[in-house]
Amino acid sequence: MVGVGGSVAALYASAVSGAVLADVPLILAWLGLLAVGALIAQRRRGNPIGWMLVVAGACGPLSIWAERYAVHAHAVSAEPPATAVWAAWFALWALVDPRVPRVRVPAPTSP
Repeated sequence: MVGVGGSVAALYASAVSGAVLADVPLILAWLGLLAVGALIAQRRRGNPIGWMLVVAGACGPLSIWAERYAVHAHAVSAEPPATAVWAAWFALWALVDPRVPRVRVPAPTSP
């Protein structure tokens, strides 16, 4: 429900900013993740992959909405509200998973 509501909010925010066509494929991809994750989580509740897909499918459209809101609030006001600052923060950090290991590229060795 959150993912669908976030998708509607993201489409509305995209329409206000004039970037609807650019965001529709991305939002549909997030909804696809949400649907697949919901099916997996419904069939096997202990499977973490299903729950991670549900969270990603819900956070994706919400981060698009937050980004559009933050950009709009900063564009129309010299002093944007605090919610715009929080929305910008959420848009930047919504899709960062702290559990993902960082890959270190080994330094090249000289022969």
